[in-house]
Amino acid sequence: MQKNLKQVDWLDEPTRQAAVEKLGNMTNLIGYSTLSEHFPFELRGDALLADNMRIIMEYQFNRAIRQIGGPVNRNEWAMSSAEVDAYYHPTMNQIVFPAGILQTPFFAFERHPARNFGSIGFIIGHEITHGFDASGRYYANDGNLRNWWSNDTAQKFSQRADCLIKQYDSFAVTSDADQDKVLGHVNGNYTLSENIADNGGLKLSFSAYQTYITKQARELSQVREAETTELTSPMSQVERSLPAEVADRLFFISFAQTFCEKSSDTVMIQRLATDPHSPERWRINGVASNSRDFARVFSCPASSPMNPKTKCQLW
Repeated sequence: MQKNLKQVDWLDEPTRQAAVEKLGNMTNLIGYSTLSEHFPFELRGDALLADNMRIIMEYQFNRAIRQIGGPVNRNEWAMSSAEVDAYYHPTMNQIVFPAGILQTPFFAFERHPARNFGSIGFIIGHEITHGFDASGRYYANDGNLRNWWSNDTAQKFSQRADCLIKQYDSFAVTSDADQDKVLGHVNGNYTLSENIADNGGLKLSFSAYQTYITKQARELSQVREAETTELTSPMSQVERSLPAEVADRLFFISFAQTFCEKSSDTVMIQRLATDPHSPERWRINGVASNSRDFARVFSCPASSPMNPKTKCQLW
């Protein structure tokens, strides 16, 4: 992300420096809480559920009261480690990844890195980009709500965001049961921040994957020179011999598989009205169509649906 922030041509220098500073101050919580005090109360197996819930809620309430006026604890988890989710906390300037999402189908240590970077790598990039989306950009590096953008840069951001809004407004959502049945269209304005994070996340994760593969190639070369079989990579010989162009395609296939879903018409119509995320089809195809890397890897013809002349991208 730092590389992107330093390269985008529409940021002026003061805003660029502030953005890099915010990124540098971004922290993360990975896996599970390391705090020793979690459950300083006793729940009874023979008690009513309502009674045990009351004990838990009383503890949470009293704990919140004790924290009023105290320092912000950036090591405190607001999500269970078992949850299959991730989020960016704007007032903490923090990304959080519970253990629940750090496993298959999102991540597995022994599988080809293209699959990991295409799935969990994308999610990580998505959450980082939230710090610079349509709402996250209003929070400074310390998590306080403060405008750190120059007027000129803010205007350029809005122009590029408008490209995404119009693009996603044009995306029709059809029934899974009948592709000719149009249920509605994506609300480009309502889903803007998530779309910014999706597009930025894919670009970040593919760039990170290329950096990783380059590093692995150097390590393999050093291993061969030293005539040893020790490698830091878990990849098998078969995986290491996978052609680069095939591995690149595997990255994007893994990204797409992350959003496999099937919805009823009722659920999809409800989601169009309430969900700030675009429907999965457009989280895949909409993002991929904005990616020059995707078009190159799959040799998409110019001006085709997956390689349009106009591409919308902020980060």
